[in-house]
Amino acid sequence: RGYRFPEAPVPTRLLSIHPKPDYPVEQKNRGISLGICTTKLGINPLLAGLKHLNRLEQVMARSELNSSRYQEGLMLDYEGYPIEGIMTNLFWLSAGELFTPDLGLCGVSGVIRSIIIELAEKNGIPYSVDRFTMDQLLAADEIFVTNSLIGIWPVKNLDSQQFLPGLMTKKIVELLNNEREKDLEYKK
Repeated sequence: RGYRFPEAPVPTRLLSIHPKPDYPVEQKNRGISLGICTTKLGINPLLAGLKHLNRLEQVMARSELNSSRYQEGLMLDYEGYPIEGIMTNLFWLSAGELFTPDLGLCGVSGVIRSIIIELAEKNGIPYSVDRFTMDQLLAADEIFVTNSLIGIWPVKNLDSQQFLPGLMTKKIVELLNNEREKDLEYKK
């Protein structure tokens, strides 16, 4: 059989239940330190944006970070463009505009990422999804990362460069929290 799919595949379903990670509250309030990983994301447009089970690049990237210094790592693609965190999506703000990397070549398009882009559109926050350079990221006024478990973590340091969690990040946190509350009300 090799790598070929069977003609009549029979899926195996596994369910693994774990407690929600207990991240310190100050990471949401004061922000996190983001290190730049040397492990690069491979470019693969066929799998770009998908959350699949091969997370080897992320496992390797996580192993290179000093956990006491960095709570998350920034992953670049092989051309040096910032793409995402090890377990998060990346956003930043410059002059009131929201930026997030295009994930057409690599990276995972997370649920919260999609919601934040929708919220920006609904609330008149200008945003751009494109390939951006590290220089553009380092010129940001504010940086934050997202995923479904953490919501939003402001970034207070990107390697040695300091950032302040600002008003726009707080506004986006508020918009996301309101959206989650509406969703919970709808499900009742």
